Amino acid sequence: MSESEESGGNVVSAFPRTDQKQQKSFQGYSKYVQEIDPIEEEVKLWLITITDVVALMLTFFVLTYAMSVPEEDKWNELSASLSSEFTKTFSKPYNAGPQDTISIDKLDLSRALGLPYLRGLIEQAYEKQEITDYAIAQQGDRLIVSLSNDIIVESASPERKAESRAALITLTDILARIKNRIEVVGHAPQSGPAPQAVNADGWASSLGQAAQIAAFLRENGYGKEILVRGLSSARSEEGANASGRVDIIILRDNGLERELLMIEQP
Repeated sequence: MSESEESGGNVVSAFPRTDQKQQKSFQGYSKYVQEIDPIEEEVKLWLITITDVVALMLTFFVLTYAMSVPEEDKWNELSASLSSEFTKTFSKPYNAGPQDTISIDKLDLSRALGLPYLRGLIEQAYEKQEITDYAIAQQGDRLIVSLSNDIIVESASPERKAESRAALITLTDILARIKNRIEVVGHAPQSGPAPQAVNADGWASSLGQAAQIAAFLRENGYGKEILVRGLSSARSEEGANASGRVDIIILRDNGLERELLMIEQP
């Protein structure tokens, strides 16, 4: 007799039945899983993907930069500029660079330079060239450089002419790189102690000498306008000492600034 017959006709399964409460509980797990928003899940995946891509790109560029070899010249220039920036002491604004590294090679400015700075620059250049036959002084808004005119004197010795030429060329190299106006003033020979004596020939001679010096400056690289003036016979001790010399006068302005100042005056 089967189990179903022994139970009085009631069908009894050989396998245990699953409790309905347990079935409902199991269906509950499925319900929690289904409650996850599919759109929210896609958004999270998108963020993870784009973050990975950005990280990989950043790593690639960092590795590329790390493996690159910088240009030696630019690297040395950058290193030197940083070193001078943090270890040097700067002077006044018209000094172009650290004070202990200033040289004429660095000058290429579009404005007139300060006269005290120019004086130091000229003295430094003459000291480097071992030129001693010169005088320099500042008078108000002008810097006067007094040089020998032996280069245009026929009776001068070759040594004197060579020294005069070197002094003028050195000064021309500086003047050609600045915007300051310049004047060339010639001095006539001393005519005597009479204060009222006027030596027209001496004035013409001094003007001619100044014109020759100005022409020499142009031939050696100075391309801007030069005002030429001549002084007649020297009548004082100071003027007597200037006899046989030429003055290169460096003005504080560059010409354009002077014209603007004159226009603004009533």
